Amino acid sequence: MIFYHYCAILTNVGKSIDLNCVDGNLDVRCNNKHGGNTTDQQTSSNLQKISSYEEVHRFIVDGLVGLRFVDTNTLEQEIVHNGGDLDIDSEEGAAIAHGLEGVVGRELVAQKDFKRENFTSVKRLADLLQRNLQKPVRKGSQKLGRKRST
Repeated sequence: MIFYHYCAILTNVGKSIDLNCVDGNLDVRCNNKHGGNTTDQQTSSNLQKISSYEEVHRFIVDGLVGLRFVDTNTLEQEIVHNGGDLDIDSEEGAAIAHGLEGVVGRELVAQKDFKRENFTSVKRLADLLQRNLQKPVRKGSQKLGRKRST
């Protein structure tokens, strides 16, 4: 059983993000605070193996759908309207990257990859994650329930 949890607090927009992964099931919870009330939106998907660029891109879009409280069609239209890419908040990108690490069960973002620009567009994030997914598994990069922060 692989368990991974990531939580980010987006203070500038009053949201917190929880990503949990248990045995390849991703659960994204976004808490939007309005006057003491919290609303949750949950997106779940069973992604045992992700290897193609299209699967990585779909994972990112699905994560953004949950984080932004929008439907898939709206987000995909926005991506098309912006020429096939979409600017995202680096904290959204980091949360999604950590969620994918939990799904595939290994580290995908090396220390050298922790540059803000890698996490600020759907295309750049997909390129980074796909490139690192294609690399052989490095010793010590297997996730064993540990937590990492960016």
